[in-house]
Amino acid sequence: MRARWLLVAALASACSDDISVVGPVAQNRCADDRDCREGVCDLSSRRCLAVARSEVFFRVVPPDNATSYAAPTLTAPRSLGTGESVDLALRLRRTVYGLVAVEREAEGPQNARELVPATVRFTLSDSPDVMSPVEVTAQAQPLTPIATDRTDHTWSATLPDGTYDVLVWPAASLRATVPPRFERRFDVRSDSVMQRFDVVYPAAYTRWSGTVRTRAGAPLAGLTVRAIDPTRNGIDLSTVSLTAGPEANAPGGFSVALAPGAPTDWRLRITSNVNARAGLVVEVPRAVCARLDETGRDVPLVVPTELGLPVPADAPPGPSGDPAPRCTGCVLVNASVEGTTATGTRRALRGATVTLRTELPATGYAADAGVRVWFEDRVQTDADGSFSSWLVPGTYSVVIEPADEEFANAAQSFLVGSEMRVQSGRVLTVGRRVTVDGRVLTATGSALRNARVRAVPVQNAYITHRCLSEPDMAALAPVANADEGLSGADGTYRLDLDPGLYRFVVEPPSGAGFATTLARTECVQSAVHALDLVMDSPVEVHGTVRDPRGVAAPGARVEAVVRVREAGARGVSIRVAGTTAGADGTYTLLLPTDSTSP
Repeated sequence: MRARWLLVAALASACSDDISVVGPVAQNRCADDRDCREGVCDLSSRRCLAVARSEVFFRVVPPDNATSYAAPTLTAPRSLGTGESVDLALRLRRTVYGLVAVEREAEGPQNARELVPATVRFTLSDSPDVMSPVEVTAQAQPLTPIATDRTDHTWSATLPDGTYDVLVWPAASLRATVPPRFERRFDVRSDSVMQRFDVVYPAAYTRWSGTVRTRAGAPLAGLTVRAIDPTRNGIDLSTVSLTAGPEANAPGGFSVALAPGAPTDWRLRITSNVNARAGLVVEVPRAVCARLDETGRDVPLVVPTELGLPVPADAPPGPSGDPAPRCTGCVLVNASVEGTTATGTRRALRGATVTLRTELPATGYAADAGVRVWFEDRVQTDADGSFSSWLVPGTYSVVIEPADEEFANAAQSFLVGSEMRVQSGRVLTVGRRVTVDGRVLTATGSALRNARVRAVPVQNAYITHRCLSEPDMAALAPVANADEGLSGADGTYRLDLDPGLYRFVVEPPSGAGFATTLARTECVQSAVHALDLVMDSPVEVHGTVRDPRGVAAPGARVEAVVRVREAGARGVSIRVAGTTAGADGTYTLLLPTDSTSP
């Protein structure tokens, strides 16, 4: 099955990609220090151990029979030396509860509160995404009171002690009137079993308003306007507004309410919503909006092109037999996706995701203003591999993601002309996944069998990697899928991959005496043969897991997670070790020496 690994963004320092190996024999055995090329010989286990240090998180999960006051716990990152003792403590499980409400202006001394149905997400502030966020749903009606608290509440969550960033995401039906809300560094205290946390929106928000017009000055109705966060995959930071029609007092007008606590470096996104994913998209940085109107009350925005805008109601019909266009200047493109099999034959690919995008000039804005304009669509192919989309003329970059595991993601170019209202017959082809093979070896070149080899996409760990400087690879790396396999008796392995940037991770068989190895980073564009992976020497750490009372916690699960990234990149976190605490709560882990190396 084609695996999609949940890889998480994180921080770590950049180090060399050199692999440090220890031990002259296949199973890493020694009699004294002279038998070890590097490091020292641990006489109790007769194994060579590295003395290098590595930065790791420890993730501790209570045993199944644990009482309810112990919660899954993530430690802060730390650097360790071999033989170091690291005691781990499970945090207390706390109940946090409250309501999500909006203040409404009302007659009398106090405003009225209106309950808001929403999703409330808690993410650890200092270690985002290393441990999965906790999400709960705030209801539209009060819930059963907690303990002696008779004040209404609409949600509750069980969390360990810690500091969290909180995102409140109102129900879709309220997105035009209630923005998301951000609360940063909320402390779940260790001195209270239950803690109330109400999220109350103010009666009035910070608003940005204005008009959207064509270059000729005509107001544009029916466009969607919102503020988005460009650093968080374009998540909404405001309410969603439709530009007003000709019957309104201010045709083309919009007004969006910004989320309390939202980042200040937002962009205003205007979309024509022609296609399933978007259509025409114009993004204007906040700084440009402020230059156009520093008050934010009447920002005059201009759409640099008429291509892709909604078709005016009085537009003349197309030629007889042609479908009515859905956008100005658009043509209907009918195409299909096929895969080339191992025998060279082609077959239609059902369920493939096709993303088409063409950049358009930001005419009328300064070249350095940062205004971006593009047209895009994302579709899925039908049973016969076909798809249809309304597109403006232009040269499109196309990314194809097949649902069939045999075939690889592909990046192609797609030309849409302006001479015909309907264009059909285009076939996009993709090939089979790319083969990477080699051997898993010990320090002395001996084969290691039954090692688990993983190829982990790591494009988020880099900013300047040469692989990502190529346009096709920059488009394909974010959609690459992980793969894994076991080495054979002669140490050989084979993986079938999408094009992308991967870190090869090798987990040794039980009892081999090696640590999980963060091996090479490889730019996979075509077949790679003889990619040998050499096992790393271990950094051994041990300690005791205790529950919140300080009592040993036998059966607790201990995992080590390392974070890798080039300085300034978002980063990728990878699990490198795991074990279960023994009857006395003790554990031992073998960690890789180069864990922070990208």
